[in-house]
Amino acid sequence: MIRQGGVYQIVNTENGKRYIGSAKCFHVRKGKHLSALGIGNHHAKHLQAAFRKYGSDVFSFNILLVCSPEDLLFYEQRAIDRLQPEYNSSPTAGNTLGVRCDPERRRKISVAHTGKVLTEEHRRSISLGNMGRTPSEETRIKLVAAAQGRAKDPEWRRKVSEGKLGKPLSEEHKAALSNAKKGVPANLSEEARLSKNKKIGEANRVRTISDACRRNMGAAQRTCARVERFEFEGEMFTVLDLAEKFGVDRHVLRKRLNAGWDIARAVTQPTKVLRRHGND
Repeated sequence: MIRQGGVYQIVNTENGKRYIGSAKCFHVRKGKHLSALGIGNHHAKHLQAAFRKYGSDVFSFNILLVCSPEDLLFYEQRAIDRLQPEYNSSPTAGNTLGVRCDPERRRKISVAHTGKVLTEEHRRSISLGNMGRTPSEETRIKLVAAAQGRAKDPEWRRKVSEGKLGKPLSEEHKAALSNAKKGVPANLSEEARLSKNKKIGEANRVRTISDACRRNMGAAQRTCARVERFEFEGEMFTVLDLAEKFGVDRHVLRKRLNAGWDIARAVTQPTKVLRRHGND
């Protein structure tokens, strides 16, 4: 076998059907085809099916053209367009553009990738590969439309929420998020900012807070290191703790402490009730 590269074909001598490809080295590529066909996992499913039906003896590996590596795809595409090979999965040389996956194959691919965890090295490789890549305006429009379509799907939103629930962030990830937001101005006009604040306020007014959420909020306030604590009767209390222990409104208690009241008086002084005087 010539140790050169170019365009080749694999021909079924029983029916004349063929597969066309290109390679930098015919010898190496022929060995890869025979190995994949022999174990039954060749990427061209029609060629694999024919190989399984007719056997290896009826297939012939023939060189069509010898060329330089930079011209491989050009001449391969010309050969595909002219000869219309029946065993090629894709009508485009060098990629799978135009190949449609049936629903069953899509399901298998999805199952195979579900739960797959990428290594840090793999993640860095993907990140470095995307750095500096500027998508075209057409690609941007497609990405925005796809994202908007997914965002409207309740099932997709639920899956995203469940996927992030309880997921811990590394210190490196937290630092990256913090650095990304530092010094970045809010790119909103005054009108847009007011509209956004209005929407947030309306959403918070109608939002229902469950009892579990209230307990979690209370527990978070008690355990937060920056919450001010007061010593009373040999123990340390937050304002919320004191309010719950002595049955005093926490807002009233906070105002009293801010005004300089001692804790004993702040928690025991009855709250004044304002009465409206009628005309009687």
